Amino acid sequence: MAQQVEINNPEELEDWLADKSKEWAQVMTLRSALRVLPCLNEYYGRGGVDDEVNNRFIINVLRGVRELGKPLV
Repeated sequence: MAQQVEINNPEELEDWLADKSKEWAQVMTLRSALRVLPCLNEYYGRGGVDDEVNNRFIINVLRGVRELGKPLV
C-alpha cells in the first residue's frame, strides 16, 4: 500500500516534490489529466457553455495528454 502524505501548505508541497524525478512528475501529471476527462464529459453533456468552446477545451486537454505520453529526452 502506498504511503499517505499530508501536505498543509505550499512550502510542504515544494519540499515533498523536491526529490521526485521528471519521469515521476510526468506520470503524475498524465494521471491527473486523465482523471479530469470524465468530468469534462459530464460537463459537456450538460451544455454549460457553447459546443465550440467545449470542443476546443476538450481537444486542448487531449493534446496535452498526448504530449505527456511522449518520453522525456
